[in-house]
Amino acid sequence: MVLSGRDLSLLYSPDTKGVGNGDLSRICWSSDGQFLYAGGDYEDGNGTSLILRWSNQGRGKYTKYQACRKPIWDLRPHPDGGLIFTGGYAWGVLDAKGRRTLFQESITADYRDNLRKFLISHEGAVIQFGYKRHGKTPARFSITERLLDTDLILEAELTQSKLSAPGLKITNWKFKRHPKVNGKPLKLKKGEVARCLAITPDRQSFLFGAC
Repeated sequence: MVLSGRDLSLLYSPDTKGVGNGDLSRICWSSDGQFLYAGGDYEDGNGTSLILRWSNQGRGKYTKYQACRKPIWDLRPHPDGGLIFTGGYAWGVLDAKGRRTLFQESITADYRDNLRKFLISHEGAVIQFGYKRHGKTPARFSITERLLDTDLILEAELTQSKLSAPGLKITNWKFKRHPKVNGKPLKLKKGEVARCLAITPDRQSFLFGAC
């Protein structure tokens, strides 16, 4: 909705027809006030956030532009008429014609969603992980050899975390706020989400990771 600067009355609502798989909670105007931009958790279906731009001060039809991995965190007008955006561990610039002229992803490691490809040796001296989400760009570190190796071959002694065991049923835990152990709720701190799980080798106890 676009509201009056005098009394906050409704002037008009931009056309959002077809936007149905996310939100447009981040908005800004172009530097000359002729275009309205919006983005948020709205994506193209493949995990890439889209920025919408309405012409005629938000009254016209919108055009979609690819930005970065979702969500969009913030939008700011560029002095040259385009847009600066940040989100999905990246930032970039769209020019006045909607072309992405600058784009920089985070150079830090992204360990998210790496549950099945985080491996460890039996004695705990060697671990394998991924620098990118879902375990992509894997690497292996040996504590005893003090060696980080990215030229990997499959080693049988590296195993995944145990996620199940006889007599120990852990449910509703993956990215959930209310995990259960043998049907009984496990209390987390307010706002925490369970993100990882490992059952000890003796199968008598377990560890949760939450934040």
